[in-house]
Amino acid sequence: MAEEALGGEGRDVRKVVLEPSETKFMSRFVAFLLLLFIAVLIPTLLRMKEGAPRGALMGLLMYIIFAAVIVSIAMFSLRKIMKSEKAAVELASLSKVVGEKIVFPGELEFERGKLVIRAFPGRERPAKEFIAVERRKAGSVAFLNEEFRLAATPEGGFASLPAVRILSPPYERAVLLFMTDEGRVICRKSIRAEDSVHLSMEGKGKILRGRIYSAPGKVEKVSIFLSIPENERMEVKVAEGIISEFEYSMLPDEKTVIWAAYGALSLEHILRGLGTDALILGHGEFLVRFAVEGMLKKKSSGREKFKVVMGEEGW
Repeated sequence: MAEEALGGEGRDVRKVVLEPSETKFMSRFVAFLLLLFIAVLIPTLLRMKEGAPRGALMGLLMYIIFAAVIVSIAMFSLRKIMKSEKAAVELASLSKVVGEKIVFPGELEFERGKLVIRAFPGRERPAKEFIAVERRKAGSVAFLNEEFRLAATPEGGFASLPAVRILSPPYERAVLLFMTDEGRVICRKSIRAEDSVHLSMEGKGKILRGRIYSAPGKVEKVSIFLSIPENERMEVKVAEGIISEFEYSMLPDEKTVIWAAYGALSLEHILRGLGTDALILGHGEFLVRFAVEGMLKKKSSGREKFKVVMGEEGW
């Protein structure tokens, strides 16, 4: 993963280039298949030389043909992944950011739209959908300063990100994902975990700020979790311990562009590129859960909604 801050006439834009781990996995898998193929091929040739029964040789020959087909498909897939990854990295290195505009190394055809990713526990590959709203050819694209949504943990998650998908060779299937730093938290609420313990919350710009009120000696540990209504069980812990207050930014510190190969893109790669193992950011409606563990190990919790908006909208 490569990362840098690019600037021009406007504010800095964080640039994150993803290098998918599937390349390493596929390389090892292909190497294993090749070793297995050779391990079967050598004994077969020796048996042929020694005059083994024809039926046994035909069986081994069919196995070798089947193995050769599998190895060829795996090598083709690996080459395709490596090619698209290399194209995304190369395009990122050759492109420049001027103000809030990304300037490509030449005129490229691309689609502008939204990339939706859904990852589920126990499923190896995420479900991805690119929803195009415009197709054009240009030498640059303005930063997509639009609403986004990202909620991801190692177990799964959801993302809806403004995106640009390149169509022109040699950079086809490279994608740019955009996360703006603009927006504000709309929240002024209180959550009561039990009679003598409650959490008071408010929004300060893009920060969700909370203060815990409790009777002396009543609370041993506090945990704050955030989630999205689409999947309340997938929670991101944003604070824990013997605390009296917490703060959490619902938007990145700076505008961010993520460069990746579409075929190998996943929520896990995005998290790794951003340097974290769990994250919840963006706009729309969110849930906060306030969990308390008392001195007598009694546990209680409460839940409430809040909102992050781009404009001046309020409740």
